[in-house]
Amino acid sequence: MWSCLKDGIFLLRRLPWLFTAMVIYHLAWAVGLYTAFRSLTLPLVKRMPDSGFQSLEFQVLFAEWQFRLYKTDMMGPAIAFVAGLLLLRMMFTPFINAGLYYTFHLAGEPGHDFQRKPFSPFSFRQLKTFLIGLGRVGKPFWLIHLLQWALALLPLWLAMYRIGGLEAVITGAVQLRTITLLVLTYLIYLTILRLLIMYIQFAVVTQSRHTEMVRFFVRRLIKIIGISLMLFALHAILYSSLSLISIVFAGFYGIVFYIVSYGARVFFKMWEISAQYQFYRLSF
Repeated sequence: MWSCLKDGIFLLRRLPWLFTAMVIYHLAWAVGLYTAFRSLTLPLVKRMPDSGFQSLEFQVLFAEWQFRLYKTDMMGPAIAFVAGLLLLRMMFTPFINAGLYYTFHLAGEPGHDFQRKPFSPFSFRQLKTFLIGLGRVGKPFWLIHLLQWALALLPLWLAMYRIGGLEAVITGAVQLRTITLLVLTYLIYLTILRLLIMYIQFAVVTQSRHTEMVRFFVRRLIKIIGISLMLFALHAILYSSLSLISIVFAGFYGIVFYIVSYGARVFFKMWEISAQYQFYRLSF
């Protein structure tokens, strides 16, 4: 598995423009969502009294906002705007993944080198390959994305139906042990589903049979999960270190930490895709 991680790093080093573009893409979405959330909460924060949550002023303000929330359509446009942003991202994500996976596929093939100069910050060949991937595999990736959402929400709906809905959870009718077990099982299921969808997308870009890919995934499931767990552990160690630094050195370093943490998250996400692809390419 370590060899796959090394090969994944080598593959990722050949695509610096792609990494830079993914960082900018995720930062742009983060800024957009933050701006939308700020527009929702800023009017409330400005009127927040200094006397604390138990004061009469806060109780009056809270009652006013409850009235506006339930009796008027004040929050409607803002909620619709945030929901629209999330829906737009859901629509864009499979097409971004299509270009990303297709570029990884060509970069991993012998005879394809996207960089004439090492660590070039921009490459038109990478951009061209990315756009070709959007056109060639964008539609199947979008259908796979819909399938992933359906498979992710189905067990959640079944579990809520089985335990009596969200009201049963809030009122305490369901034991905490049962809820914890369901949540852990669901998280494990989502992890396996995400990896399965990743390998199905590998099958799309390499034009392999989906049934053979699923059989390969089941046979090598332990190693596939092991690769992701190793990268998750490395990411957790790095994130913890950066968090500690941002706490000790607040202010400007906090902003730097925010930007670096986004870059690190994108880096480990792309590293996971490239490492899993190298494992698939060498073992399938």
